[in-house]
Amino acid sequence: MKKLLKEEETCLGSLFVSPGNNLLIGFRGICGKNDPGHPQLDNLAIRNLRRIFFSSFKGKDNKEAAIVICPQSDHSGHIHTVDSGNPKTCLVRGGNRLGSTLCPPGDGVIISGKNTEHPVNIAVSRTRDCVPLVGSTTDGNIFSLHLSNANLFGYPKPSQGFRFKPILKTFFGLVNPKQCQIFIGPSIGGLRSNCECYCYTETVEQKDGSKLIDRIYATHPSIRGINGFDQIFLSQNDKMIIQWGQLIVTLLLYYGVPNHMIDKENNYCTMCNPNWYSRRRERKDNNVHKGSNLTWIARTQN
Repeated sequence: MKKLLKEEETCLGSLFVSPGNNLLIGFRGICGKNDPGHPQLDNLAIRNLRRIFFSSFKGKDNKEAAIVICPQSDHSGHIHTVDSGNPKTCLVRGGNRLGSTLCPPGDGVIISGKNTEHPVNIAVSRTRDCVPLVGSTTDGNIFSLHLSNANLFGYPKPSQGFRFKPILKTFFGLVNPKQCQIFIGPSIGGLRSNCECYCYTETVEQKDGSKLIDRIYATHPSIRGINGFDQIFLSQNDKMIIQWGQLIVTLLLYYGVPNHMIDKENNYCTMCNPNWYSRRRERKDNNVHKGSNLTWIARTQN
């Protein structure tokens, strides 16, 4: 049996938010040496997360104390819905198997407020430099989303084998944007860092930044009318710098989420902040480590 990593070896940084209504939100960066002898770090962290809640709450017959949903992102934009009232949609069964994730690939999950069978429900988003969103709706649903250029705009191209539809268009077809409280987790180009870490090549021969903007306009035609949109992009020294966190906020406003319902306090840049794992930063360090960032929301029953 593989030796489990010690907590201090896996955790870069942690933040917790308690917005009330029996909700707890957490952000955790995990990292370890890139060694084949180590267990899969993010799966280990998910098991530990479930173990914490399993030990704190007792379910029916001491089983199924917590349901944990963490889709393995495939940039398809697919969102799973989970409702314990329909066993076929309950993708993870708790039992005594700590942290087992049976959820098919996808980029998001909505756990229905009707899911009262388990004392605690946890929706997890697993990212590296992409943008994690978690939150709740006024009718009791909780959700997590993994946002990328591929599932938001089909850039540089949609994931193979999937018919492209912007993930936020899908999401807000399932929930009312005006009833969502949304928390944005750490990502590259985060709002809290005000940095220039997220950029694309923009030269006469290679206009990657302009191509991304064209895809944004194609998928969200009226987004130019949102106040501040033009300030998201800055051309500098053959680069197109993108304020990624601000772009996500602008998209949420575009879909109708009230500004006061968008929490940006934990949108730090993963690349320039050592508390979070960054794939781009790791490439510069010769891939010595591996890891990811977990953003999760837990709902407990009264």
